[in-house]
Amino acid sequence: MTVSTRWRARRNVFAVWIACGAISLAVCPDANAANAAPCPAAVATAIADMSVQCQRDGGHPLCGVAASALATSVDPVPTAASACQAAGWDGLLAAVDATLAANGFVLLGEIHDNDTHHTLRAAIIAGLNARKRQVPVVFEQLTADQRGVLAPYAAPSETARDPAAFLAAVDWDRSPWSKMADYRPLLSAAVASGQPVLPGDPGREAMKNSARSGASSIETSERTRLGLDTPLGAALDDASLTEIEEAHCGMMPKSALGGMAFAQRHRDAHLADAVATAAGVGGGAILIAGNGHVRTDRGVPWYLAQRAKDRPILAVMFTETEDGKSDLASLMQSGPDRRPVADWTVVTPRNTSRDPDPCAQMRAAFERMKAAPKPAQ
Repeated sequence: MTVSTRWRARRNVFAVWIACGAISLAVCPDANAANAAPCPAAVATAIADMSVQCQRDGGHPLCGVAASALATSVDPVPTAASACQAAGWDGLLAAVDATLAANGFVLLGEIHDNDTHHTLRAAIIAGLNARKRQVPVVFEQLTADQRGVLAPYAAPSETARDPAAFLAAVDWDRSPWSKMADYRPLLSAAVASGQPVLPGDPGREAMKNSARSGASSIETSERTRLGLDTPLGAALDDASLTEIEEAHCGMMPKSALGGMAFAQRHRDAHLADAVATAAGVGGGAILIAGNGHVRTDRGVPWYLAQRAKDRPILAVMFTETEDGKSDLASLMQSGPDRRPVADWTVVTPRNTSRDPDPCAQMRAAFERMKAAPKPAQ
């Protein structure tokens, strides 16, 4: 993506940031309060609950902060201020509102197993209903082969829909995502608020074929349509391979990961296609996906910018506090050029129940696999 293309895709969002004084604070000052998005009750409650958890977990100085990529610091605010005025949240909500009002794309990332990320994004979606805004919501957690059961939920609804019926229809309890974290508040918020709910993932078989056969697994015309024929460039390709290598705890060489890297590109391109299709010619859309998919240098925004150059794209990453990292730059993900790869970063408490050394389990499983007797020929 060229610099000029990236600027065109985000110019409306940058206007919001600058208006809010994001260069220094990422917090809209009181003088601009009239320009900020309303603070929905659901968002205020979610932020207040997170603040309690932040203090309970030790009070990391950045816990609960929402900061733009332009921010260098976030000033504290009086405790009497509303939750949405605290630590940049009013600026983030204003950016979301402005992006959707301009028929753009809002990409809300996550660390998959962090329930707080799902609760906060559920509140943002619930807030759309409070402002009588209906926007398609595309989920990485729902697959293309579920379109049939999702048909009743794929159009806007003026009346509240039953989240329990939705979860039963998509057989959520058997989804691998349901074992990872509690996504029910997030799915329920989209369903109950009447937003169109759509699948984003191409499905398990498509991903297996991409990882096994690479580009040849997709018809030439479809590769071109999705943007997969356009190279990312050597630096971004290598960064993608490094990320996959680290995710596999260094137990597989980069030379063996080309198929997985292409599968990642395929998923990003398919998610972008689902978002663009859901938005249509004159509407906006929201994507719910992992942080790796919403990164601006090589994720979904890269593909969206190829096909919708004049529509704003807002990428929001939800991350976690880390011991020893108390400045914003250290918690913002960056690309090979060392520039932030999200337009906004939200810092939340960590998932303390997570295995502190997941690689130990992977190494043990690998050793068991090597030690297992080989089947007779």
